Order: sequence, then C-alpha cells, then structure tokens
Amino acid sequence: KQWYQRRVAITAGINGVPITISTSHLESSDGQQGYALRCKQMDLAFSSLEHHTNVMIMGDFNYDAIRGKEEETRDKSFVDLFDSGPESTLKFTYIPREERLDRMLLRGTDWEPTGGYYLVGTEPIPKYQGMSIFQGVKVRSLSDHLGIISTIRFKEGMGFNQG
Repeated sequence: KQWYQRRVAITAGINGVPITISTSHLESSDGQQGYALRCKQMDLAFSSLEHHTNVMIMGDFNYDAIRGKEEETRDKSFVDLFDSGPESTLKFTYIPREERLDRMLLRGTDWEPTGGYYLVGTEPIPKYQGMSIFQGVKVRSLSDHLGIISTIRFKEGMGFNQG
C-alpha cells in the first residue's frame, strides 16, 4: 500500500503482471475555487502514479465528464472506460443533476478495457419499489451516485486470454 495524501494505491500482480489501482474523491465545491482544487488534486493523483506502468484510477471526480472544464486538464494517457464501450442508455452516475461525476480511468501497456462499464444501484431499495430512485433531494437508493463496474483484460499477445 502507498498513501497519497487521502488516496490509496494498491499494486497487485496477476499472472506476474502488475496493475496499480487507486481511488479518488475530488473536491465537491462549485465555483472557481472548487475548479482550482480539483485540477490540483488531479495533478497530484496523476503525477503520483506516473512511475507505474499499468494504472487504474477510479472514483468520484466531482465534475461532469461532458460539460466540466476540468476534463481539459485530465491526463489523456488514461482511457475513460465509459468511452471504451458501446453507447450506454444511462449516461449519468449522479442522477439529480444528470452528470457523470464518477470515472474509471485506465492506462497501461498490458491491460485493455473489454467494453465500457455498467451502472449498478439503478433500482430503488425495496422499501421504495416502484418509485424513482431520486425525487428532489430525497434519495431512495444506497447512494446519490450510481455504482460502476467494468472489466479489463490482458492485451492480446500477452498469452493469458482464453478463447
């Protein structure tokens, strides 16, 4: 384990091939100050991981991937797994404002995405079955963000992929 301020990064080897996985939860405040803090946090996160070959960073980036000006400052050597798959019918991970705040970003020579990601938590908890998961500020699910799941694999030619 390596601690990067409030982020944790863990490197694991699978069939002898390392991948470093890191989490994030960037500043949530709006306005110029929030923007500046998120950009600084992204720079710290990406620079702390630059010496790793295969890296996935995931979490709540707290800016919209489509409309957020922070996206211009993001390290483009990382592939956004959302963009690696087929067009999703549900594009937002934060439903109240219809924004995609949450990300899974991958960079490396040995790993590749298998096709986007899936959103989980899209149904209300049983007590609210048949209702929308959000109404105003009331959340009827486990979180105000939807969870994301993705799959990566060894790149072709690594000799580990089956079929």
